[in-house]
Amino acid sequence: MNMEKPEAALTHCVVGRGRLGQTIVNGLIKSGVFVADTPEHADLIWFAVPEKVLKETAVRIAVQAPCCTGFIHTSGLLPSKNIAVRPEIPVASLHPAHSFPVPLTEMPGDILWVFEGDESLRKILIKQVRAWKGKWAEISSEQKIAYHIACVFMGNLTDIPVAAAEAICRQTGIPFRDLLNSLFIPHISQFEKGRILSRTTGPAARGDVETVRLQAHWLKQNFPEYEEIYAILSTFIAKKHQES
Repeated sequence: MNMEKPEAALTHCVVGRGRLGQTIVNGLIKSGVFVADTPEHADLIWFAVPEKVLKETAVRIAVQAPCCTGFIHTSGLLPSKNIAVRPEIPVASLHPAHSFPVPLTEMPGDILWVFEGDESLRKILIKQVRAWKGKWAEISSEQKIAYHIACVFMGNLTDIPVAAAEAICRQTGIPFRDLLNSLFIPHISQFEKGRILSRTTGPAARGDVETVRLQAHWLKQNFPEYEEIYAILSTFIAKKHQES
């Protein structure tokens, strides 16, 4: 990195301007950071590209970028070493534990940003996260896969049962939004208290095998794409409650 420049004067460039990349661009600009369109004269280069092309993109950009440059990638899965393509370039990963279904005009506050990488980039990035009013956490490269799996369970896989509930409500005339606000949102707000499965209720949790069977049969007749996931989750919940 160009250590002769004050941090406020560092030029950033974001490679990969999809939903997250464009939000980072907008967030950097809103916080007073200059963002270049190309990496040739940037001091810090962000990589917001799919994991499968991350390494080859870093190799390509390293040819274009000056020697005094820091590389940052936003992958939750891969460690920072995946963009360590030149020994003189410090590297880091900074992943937002947040979903970006569309590009946003500014970076939302209260996001958890998880850092792993070189100490020389830590000071700059923690200041940027604070400028975004975010939360900061640090993990090791060995923890990355566990962290990302937790993100997938919490931020992606939960969409399937909620989507199933939405489909059922829409087709049968049940008010989905009211159900969401009455049941799901209050339910997940209790998660921070810990021991999540000990708070699970419903037919599987109380061992009501007959109700589970009847509901699985109804799904098979009406929403067969959701019958298997219902059966798997119900079996898992029943087993956990039997063990407790």
